[in-house]
This record gives sequence, C-alpha cells and structure tokens, in this order.
Amino acid sequence: MALIHEELYNAENLVNIRFGTYIRNLTSHLSRAYGVDSGRVHIRIDADDNTLAIDDMATCGLMVNELVSNCFKHAFPNNRKGTVSIALKKNGERMYVLTVQDDGVGFSGNLDLDSVQSLGLKLVKYLARKLDGELQIDNHTGMTTTITFSQLTDDDDEEE
Repeated sequence: MALIHEELYNAENLVNIRFGTYIRNLTSHLSRAYGVDSGRVHIRIDADDNTLAIDDMATCGLMVNELVSNCFKHAFPNNRKGTVSIALKKNGERMYVLTVQDDGVGFSGNLDLDSVQSLGLKLVKYLARKLDGELQIDNHTGMTTTITFSQLTDDDDEEE
C-alpha cells in the first residue's frame, strides 16, 4: 500500500496510475525482501502503456505481490535460474488481462481452484472475484496465473 501512496504522490493525475512503473517498484522491493539474485531470476514486465484507476491498481497490486512472492519462494529451488513475467494487456475498451508467469518447477500435484488450501491462492481468488474477474491457473510448464477483468472505476472522473 505504501507503494500506491508513493505512486499517487508522483502521479500526474490522481485517478490513473501507470501499472508498469508501479509493478517495477513492487517487484524491486519484493526481490530485495526475498534476497533474489537478479542474475539468477529475471523479472520481465510488459505493461508500460497501461494505466489503472487506484482501486483497481490496489487490487491488482495485491494479487501480483502474492503471486510473485510465491514465485520467489517456490518456483526456483536449489539456485535454479528462471524468469518471472508480469503482463497487463488491454483486451477491448475496458477489459484487461493480468498474467503472472514463471518458468520454474510448477505446482506439485493437481491444482483445483475450488478446493485450494493455500492462503495466498485463496487471497488471489478472492481479489479476482472483487474485480469481477475470471481466474485461471495453468500448471504445465512452470505456473501461469491469468486474471481477466473489466476496469471497475470510470476513468472519466479525473481529478486535478
């Protein structure tokens, strides 16, 4: 949440925040907190031109925080090298697709979203629902989490 406040302070307007900048700052903080070697785990972000309203940004930020933290903790054991990719793509006028993907070891066993036990994945599931979004997880090569949602906050309400 402190990052959102910082982004608000530096934002040109108080309604929409640049997702790419916010996620770069978030993943940088997470990398330091988990002691991730940038030479071993590369972070790729594809979201530069997309902005989100502050409410949507906070929700997406919490999901990315949880998913990237899981990547750092579980995807690359025994000094395995890999990449974590985060993308936010606009899909229509008000539709977005948020993807967090790693090329790590993947989740062991079957992953049933209806009976997930992990607190982190329960949180992601709840937050996706908060966005009226659709959550999908693919566990075939590493782990890919995709949330498709429509922008909830009307960006015509810009404040100066």
